[in-house]
Amino acid sequence: MAVVRQLIDGYSQAAPTDRLLVQRRAGYHPTGGMPVVLYCHSAGGSAVEPATFISPAAPANSTVDRLVRAIAEAGYLVVAGDFGLRSNPGDVLFPARLFGNDEALARMADALTWARSKGGGRGGPAQVMGFSMGGGAAQAFAVNYPADVASLSLFAPVCSLQDFAANNRAGQAPAVNAAYGGTYVDATHGPLHSPVRFAAQPSVPADLWFSQIDTTCLPQFCQQVATAYGDRVTVHDIPGEHGTNAQVAAINPADVVAFLDAHRPAA
Repeated sequence: MAVVRQLIDGYSQAAPTDRLLVQRRAGYHPTGGMPVVLYCHSAGGSAVEPATFISPAAPANSTVDRLVRAIAEAGYLVVAGDFGLRSNPGDVLFPARLFGNDEALARMADALTWARSKGGGRGGPAQVMGFSMGGGAAQAFAVNYPADVASLSLFAPVCSLQDFAANNRAGQAPAVNAAYGGTYVDATHGPLHSPVRFAAQPSVPADLWFSQIDTTCLPQFCQQVATAYGDRVTVHDIPGEHGTNAQVAAINPADVVAFLDAHRPAA
């Protein structure tokens, strides 16, 4: 089935230079609208990550592209945005990553409003997914906007902002600190933004994919989140180091779509 892609500018009044990459099955306009999937990009990505995965090891027809196309072909409206990057009025993206802070979550809420009002998406909660930094942001969105989330699909997610800030994980401590006003303070920011601090709270089902040899998004924190989710989570053990094509290729699109279908919100 053919998939239609559209790049949207200016969807958010709060961040007017941000973009959305919207994907849908060609010619598909169901009564009541399409179920919405929000995709949250990694620290090295942007709105176009689902079309051009950021790993140098990934081929041109990347595995993230393959995954998102499969979701769109299954009848979902897939909306990816510049949720994790701070941009300036000249539409030049700064290297500032937002790591699921309030600004990033507000952009996600704006994208969902656009999807419902202008994109052909149905009302009600969305199914939210994200890779790495985006996986952390997806979980934070579920806690801060619980009525807007039906399920979570998490791919090698950031689960401890404290670990990133304290240990300069993947060189991202300056970005995490900047995203939280200059210094990330776990006692202050963690309860609503760092998944290991709030994982028992979201009541939605989750699909969690992570690697035991990942040295960026450490497996012990992913496991801590999985334990807190309890019987609401399905855990997938995948191979590979963080962001490599081997890791992302192990995420089976059929399994992801099956999870989305099982938890698709009622029309």
